[in-house]
Amino acid sequence: NLIYENSMWLKKECTESLTVKEFRETGNRIIVMQDRIRQLIVNEKQQKEDLMFQVSAASHDLKTPLTIIRGNVEFLQTITENDQSQECLADIERASQQLLDYFNQLIHYSKTYYDDETGWTEYSSSDFINELEKEVSFLIKNQMKFSFEQNVKGTENYYINQSLLIRAIQNILTNALEYADKQNPKIKIRVEQEGKELKIGIWNNGSEFPEEVLTNFGKLFYRMDKARSYKEQHYGIGLSFVCRVAKLHKGRVELRNRDEGAEVLI
Repeated sequence: NLIYENSMWLKKECTESLTVKEFRETGNRIIVMQDRIRQLIVNEKQQKEDLMFQVSAASHDLKTPLTIIRGNVEFLQTITENDQSQECLADIERASQQLLDYFNQLIHYSKTYYDDETGWTEYSSSDFINELEKEVSFLIKNQMKFSFEQNVKGTENYYINQSLLIRAIQNILTNALEYADKQNPKIKIRVEQEGKELKIGIWNNGSEFPEEVLTNFGKLFYRMDKARSYKEQHYGIGLSFVCRVAKLHKGRVELRNRDEGAEVLI
């Protein structure tokens, strides 16, 4: 009776019980709707993959003339003695590099939608943590104090794309390096295991996430209003890429403020 009375296909004023035929018709309609919804999801996914492929292709095409521009600028800098001309050439070189960085980030992001499974393999937690520590040490080097802590007991195997994960963590570390306290910068990296879940936290002192970022992070091309100046090299792609990589690994990203600093947790 409950199914019958609340069905969108049957008249509500009817109160008699569902017949077998009516029940089957209702079930068939539900199946048809499910198939339509499933097809819509497949179509939307395909459209997104096609769009990202086109974005990646366009970015590749635009990188070629930018590379030529940079090459010509570098040549002109070697033969130009006028200070004003040198300053103009330096501006062109800087702007070209910003565009190249932008296109590279966009290419890395878009590839996560259509790349095949060749980059995925099984790693033990210990092997991945060792590789992660090497990458962190290489990236930070002597720029500031940092600590790397891991609390993983036993060896769990994970099916991961190491290249994507390392690049995502590099993105987080780059931001941490930029926003850490200028006088006494510190970064802490911690890796721990909770059940079968591996957690990677990257914390820096000296700054906290504004409420606007905590609400909107992960949205492609999102940037805070005050960060939209030409000189700021933030394109709203970095955290979107991190969130996308985490999702591909059936994970998630959390941002939090703690200990007078900011932490990104994968």
